[in-house]
Amino acid sequence: MTWNSKILFRCASAAGAMLLVLLATQAISAQSRDGAAGFVERLDKLEKSVGERQRHTAELREELEAMTRALRREATSLETANRARLRVKRKVAEQLVAWERADRELRRAARYLPPGDAADTQVLLARAEPEALRGRMDDIGVLQTIETDVRRTRDRVADRAGLVVQIAQSAGDTEAAEATREKVVEEARRPQNQKQVDEELERADEALENSLGMLLKNETQRDFHRLKGTLLPPVANGPTFGYGPRKQKGSMSYVRHTGLTWKIRSNTPVKTVASGVVVFAGRFEGFGKMIIVDHGQDYHSLYAHLGSLDVEVGKSIGRGTVLGKSGESGSFEGPKLYFELRKDGKPFDPSPWFIQR
Repeated sequence: MTWNSKILFRCASAAGAMLLVLLATQAISAQSRDGAAGFVERLDKLEKSVGERQRHTAELREELEAMTRALRREATSLETANRARLRVKRKVAEQLVAWERADRELRRAARYLPPGDAADTQVLLARAEPEALRGRMDDIGVLQTIETDVRRTRDRVADRAGLVVQIAQSAGDTEAAEATREKVVEEARRPQNQKQVDEELERADEALENSLGMLLKNETQRDFHRLKGTLLPPVANGPTFGYGPRKQKGSMSYVRHTGLTWKIRSNTPVKTVASGVVVFAGRFEGFGKMIIVDHGQDYHSLYAHLGSLDVEVGKSIGRGTVLGKSGESGSFEGPKLYFELRKDGKPFDPSPWFIQR
C-alpha cells in the first residue's frame, strides 16, 4: 500500500467509524416509558462529560505549570531588578532634589542682578535644566523598564491565581459528574431495572452487528481461520466469564453473553490477539471505549470497556500490540474487559482459538 493509499484508507476508516457511532447512537438511544433517556445512553453521556472535563482540567494544569516555570525563571532577575530599581530611584530622586534646590537659589540670586544679567541668568537656567537631567536619562529609562517588568510579573501572578481557581472549579465539576455517573450505575443495578438494562444492551449489540459492514475492510489474503488455536489472549489471566449466557447476580435469570469477560484492574495493558488493521477506536454506547481490529476475510476482534485507547483508526498492528488500557467505560459492573471474535458481524465462541496452556 502506497503512502497516499494509506492516508486515504485512514481518512475513510475514520469517517466510517464516525458514521458507525452516529447510526448506532440513533439506533440504541433507548427511551423509558416516561420518555427519559435509558441507562446506557445516560451513562455514555456522563462519561463523555467526565472525559471532556478531565481534558479541560489537564489543559489548565499544563498552562499553570508553564506559567509557574516562567515565574520561577523571572524570580531571581526580578529580585535583582527590584534592588536596582530602588538604587536608581534613589539616585534620580537625589538628583531632582539637588536640581530644585540649585534652581531656587539661582532664581533667588537673579533677583539682585542688574536687568541684563538677570535675563542672561534665566536663559542659562533654562538651558542648564535639561543638561543637568540628561545625565540621569539612562537611569530613568532603566527605571521605566524595571517598572514595566514588575507590572508584567504582577499580571502573571494574578493570571496564575485565576488559573488555580479555574482548575478547582473544573475539578469540582468533574467530581460532580463522576458522582452522578455512580448514581446512574447504582440505579441500573437495582433488580427492578435489570430487564430494561438488558434490553438496552441487546439493542447495543444489534446496532454493532448491523454497523460493522460500514467499516472499511482489511484486504489481506491471509487465511485467518488457519490461526485457530494460536491466538494470544488479550490479557494474561483466564476469563472470569466464558462464552454463553450469564446468570445475573442475585437473580435466577440469564443475560446474553457472546464473548469473554475479564474482571481485571483498571490500567491493565490490553493486547491484540493477532495482527490486523484498526478499523474502529472510540466510544460506542453499551461498550464504552472500544477498539475493533479487522483481521481479514470478515473476521474482527473487539475489545470493550477500555479506559484508554493507544492506537488510531487505520493503523496496521502486529500480534500482541498494546491497544490500550483496561477500564470501566460503559460498564455497569466496574472495571472489566469484554472481548469478542466475530465473523461476518456475528459473534462466535473464541475460546478454542486461543493457545491452550
